[in-house]
Amino acid sequence: MSLYHIKLAKGSANGIELTTDGKNLLSHDKYFIDCSTVYGRERAYKECDIVRSVIGVGASHIANLKLWALDPVTGKTVKSRAIDAELAKLKRPNLKEDFNIFFKKLDSQVKLHGVGYVRIIKSGGEEFYYVIPTKFVQPIYKIGTDIYSEWNVDYYIVNTGASSYTLKPNEVHIFSDVVLASDNYSFFGGSRLESLSEVVTTYVTLWETLTEMYANRGALNVIGMGVKDANMMSLSATQKEKESFYEKLKNFGLRRQQNKNLVTSLDAKVSKISADMQEMIFPDIIKESKKAVCTAFNIPSELFGIESARFKTVPEARKESYTQGAIPTLEYYLSEWKIMRGIKDVNYNISPDFSHLDFYQEAKLQESVAFQQMSNAVVPLVTNGLMSMEEARIKLDLE
Repeated sequence: MSLYHIKLAKGSANGIELTTDGKNLLSHDKYFIDCSTVYGRERAYKECDIVRSVIGVGASHIANLKLWALDPVTGKTVKSRAIDAELAKLKRPNLKEDFNIFFKKLDSQVKLHGVGYVRIIKSGGEEFYYVIPTKFVQPIYKIGTDIYSEWNVDYYIVNTGASSYTLKPNEVHIFSDVVLASDNYSFFGGSRLESLSEVVTTYVTLWETLTEMYANRGALNVIGMGVKDANMMSLSATQKEKESFYEKLKNFGLRRQQNKNLVTSLDAKVSKISADMQEMIFPDIIKESKKAVCTAFNIPSELFGIESARFKTVPEARKESYTQGAIPTLEYYLSEWKIMRGIKDVNYNISPDFSHLDFYQEAKLQESVAFQQMSNAVVPLVTNGLMSMEEARIKLDLE
């Protein structure tokens, strides 16, 4: 079953089941945010502030890294014309965007959807690279898989809403998040948000509930006047009178110039109708939801003021974010970049350079102090013949 070249359903051992695109079109639930669909993930990014913040921080950390070329054996920096040319292309992937903008775009798409599509355009003997929003791209697969157990792509349909065009497989390179895919078409490329549908939905719903409770809460108490006449206790029945009654209810609430009590003709007593905020434990649930999102994206929750027990300082949390998240991720992107560029059998590796970051500078300072202390201990031993120069160099980690 297809609609405008989009496959909505497919046959399976269990009969007919929806494809990913079918779910995207049919999963527009008002409250539940289904992060297994492109639509759901776009909605999560739009409505859930912690999702937007975590993805933004991760992308910014990657863009904040620099690049250098290292010898794969010695680990020392190397230079050549070919290296300079490749670094120049990384710093300017296309005529408009630099390294920062390009990789922020790419990482945001990869982290949100599990895959990022880069269009390759050849012009004037050069190649230029552009990130295509994942929501615009629809892969059309051939029957059969390749040696990596992934389905072969026949072509890509790119639909921006204003125009639609097709691209050949050699005109698109896919950067996949290293998360197992659930669509059976590829090995990696699953979204980290896919398992967080309930968490994101709960988080967004709780904030909406809190907003309603504080902004449109209504009366706090119902005060009965003890009127016994049944006629006076009846509610107006006509539609116009009911609308008038509901309009009057808007005058009750917690905001300025709103009444806090609703007076009725019921039994003479005061009935509390407001909820106890502490009993609802909303703050605890919101906190746990934030932590779950942070954990999924390898971003320490301490960076968002959620938790402070594990790390003593924010720089320590940032170090964790770089070493466990941004640096390994950029190393993977650079590996895919080499494949996209067709670079093979070269005697250098382009790697992330984090030597300008504060946590690295602090580590180098501590290393310098330790080296000086060890030198002060070793030199007298060498001078007095108690240690050889070779032993001293080993102690100072110079060999």
